[in-house]
Amino acid sequence: MRFTALAALILTLLTVGCGSASMEDLKADATAAIQSGDYQAALDAAVKGLEAAKAAGADKVATWNLEDLRLKALAGLGDAEEALYQLERLAKDFPAQIDCDRYIQVAHSIKESDAPEKWDAAIDVAERAKELFVANTDKLDAMMKELSAEALANASPDVIARLKSLGYL
Repeated sequence: MRFTALAALILTLLTVGCGSASMEDLKADATAAIQSGDYQAALDAAVKGLEAAKAAGADKVATWNLEDLRLKALAGLGDAEEALYQLERLAKDFPAQIDCDRYIQVAHSIKESDAPEKWDAAIDVAERAKELFVANTDKLDAMMKELSAEALANASPDVIARLKSLGYL
């Protein structure tokens, strides 16, 4: 009888997970945090979700969903260096998802962030995309023209000078 009660307790603890959040809960938390604009909380939840996914041996779809949330959180924080690192890393594991449009989305999100260097960071992402996606130059040039027009009204003289040196203004 004692053994059965102990086994039931152990089974309950394993089922509950000792209070740890599930991969799906963390995905939901990251999504909600992105929707509310709390990109640091989103990043934290996505990273924890990825750790849970790895421990659970999750499939590529579940892993991609969490990777995508991490990427959106990094862009929302304006962290171009880490976002670029993640884009290039993810291109190896998820080549169908990492395309020119994804780079444009990341550049746009960085530009919309509160990061002090957001303009330069967005330009860095767009310029890297131009190196990787030569066939999409027209699409990237259109995005850079839009960014340049906004920069004229909102960015520092240094950013405007950089855009001019790159031929966008």
